[in-house]
Amino acid sequence: MAVIIILAIVALIATPIILDVVDDARISAGKSESNMILNGINNYCATSEMKKQMGTLTSDDIDCSNKTSFTEEEIKKMVNLGNAEILEIIYKAELLWLKVKSNDHIYSLQDNQMIEGDLEKPKLDYSGANKPELLDNMIPVKYDGTNWVYTTDDQKSWYNYDSKEWANAVILNSGVSKNVGDTISEDDIALWYVWIPRYKYQLFNADNGSIEPLEIQITFENGTSSAGTVSCVDAVSGSGDSSETCTNATNGNWYTHPAFTFGTQELTGIWVGKFEISTTDSTCNSSPNSANCNKSEHTITIKPNVSSLRYTTISNLFTAIQGISTTYNLNGDSHMMKNRNYICSILFRYCFF
Repeated sequence: MAVIIILAIVALIATPIILDVVDDARISAGKSESNMILNGINNYCATSEMKKQMGTLTSDDIDCSNKTSFTEEEIKKMVNLGNAEILEIIYKAELLWLKVKSNDHIYSLQDNQMIEGDLEKPKLDYSGANKPELLDNMIPVKYDGTNWVYTTDDQKSWYNYDSKEWANAVILNSGVSKNVGDTISEDDIALWYVWIPRYKYQLFNADNGSIEPLEIQITFENGTSSAGTVSCVDAVSGSGDSSETCTNATNGNWYTHPAFTFGTQELTGIWVGKFEISTTDSTCNSSPNSANCNKSEHTITIKPNVSSLRYTTISNLFTAIQGISTTYNLNGDSHMMKNRNYICSILFRYCFF
């Protein structure tokens, strides 16, 4: 009798553990099968693109380029689903989002997480965004809810694009010295910058028509490779809508933002002035309309809550902004933002490449 009781107790303890192990194994197998589906689709599309470039794509092949959605039949043609069942398909911001049932569990393939209930809204994957590249004398800062603090140069403590926390950096005034962890006041700062990683965006009003406000879809690009299908070149003699010539400029296509092409150099990102530029010149601050303010020897600052530098010529402004590099000992090239880079210039007028 004692032996039977002991065996019963052991069974009661062991059974839930065994069942958990079995369930974990089923979940793991289902997740693996689901990932194989997504990898299979990606591999198929890579091969399809190669065939298209070589001119060997046939009518029996699925052309993955410029797709806004895939049908279940197309996915079945791309990859063997095995025992998995596709419950829902969404294609948003060039990210394929599948709701798959495998081994009696439901998986989201876009973020590799098992989900419960209905499929959530697709999330943009910002993990591939290029890391900020600090220039000489730039220090990374992060807002702690009360103050700006000198932080370390890593994503965990500095920025988080999934949470819409951008990477901010500052240049301190001459003679000011700070260490990691120190609070930085506005009086300590000469220049404010924010890092804009290389990205492409989806055209939504290529015909310049009248449309309702909508969310602009963007996707960060890794490295310096352009993934957009739209390309544009300046038309030097043109103006307005004819100031550039574009190919594939139709709604739904993706355009790598031109701000990331600097001459013949492709950039991983740009440092953008966080505020309109201002100056330490007392004459310009007190009398911006004065002829003495219209000169190129300004000491440029980029700060909030001060009067912006105005009433100067484009030539003098260009020269003054380029002088940032030598004034603050930065190993970069400072320029004004062109009107063509319109999405960025609406928010930040002057960029630091």
